[in-house]
Amino acid sequence: MSTAVYTGRTALSVHAINTLAACPEKYRLHYHEGLPTGSAIPFERGKIVHEALHAGATGHAYNSTIAAQQARRYAHHHASDFDALGWAKDDVQQFVGYVAETLLPAYYASSACERNLTATELKIVDEEMQPPFLGYVDYVRKDHTLGDYKYHDRAPTGSMEWDPQLATYAAIYERSKGVRPPQIVYLHIIGTKVPRFVPEVYDVTPGMIEEARRDLDSWYRLLTHLEDHAEWPRNRKNCCTYGRPCEFVSTCFTRPAF
Repeated sequence: MSTAVYTGRTALSVHAINTLAACPEKYRLHYHEGLPTGSAIPFERGKIVHEALHAGATGHAYNSTIAAQQARRYAHHHASDFDALGWAKDDVQQFVGYVAETLLPAYYASSACERNLTATELKIVDEEMQPPFLGYVDYVRKDHTLGDYKYHDRAPTGSMEWDPQLATYAAIYERSKGVRPPQIVYLHIIGTKVPRFVPEVYDVTPGMIEEARRDLDSWYRLLTHLEDHAEWPRNRKNCCTYGRPCEFVSTCFTRPAF
């Protein structure tokens, strides 16, 4: 498969696969033509929390000062991006203060706090796939359990939907490291007035690994077909009719589909 479609990227990611699944034309516009995707204030809040947690982890303990400093540093460096999103400076500072003074201390004192970590924001790559598959895991325990932080501004309604991302990472981790993770954990961080931390734990089974590999192979085959035939259909029903139009809607509807 040619890697020219990736606009300088030499790897495929979960985000790229999710974009392809949502709409092949959106995938083409972003990864082939290099048009930037947009962001949103909830995503940026989650990014601030992630940055703080990654910086504060020190193996057996946490350095809350470093974590808080990283939250403030990230917000400072991305102030212009926040402004473009309409996130007022005072609101940004209020949220960063909440993270530093309320959420982080509550997390470090909670039973859900992950300790005995060997890595945070670990990059995993499967070189056997072409182009290689690349992913980042929020944390890895000493027993090779993989974890992912999921930040929510408010408590989710209903049951949590199964997210196959960590199952994919577990399959790649096993193939690249030679060790099967015993578990995968989605740590839901709920940023309410009194923060809550809800671990969602799954045992990694041979069936889970096999299904993840099959799914990954199917997405690679689909991408190969689309590239070889220059065929990039628009998924108007899911992305434009029933959902919120994406950032490419004006571009998409003023040119013919490929």
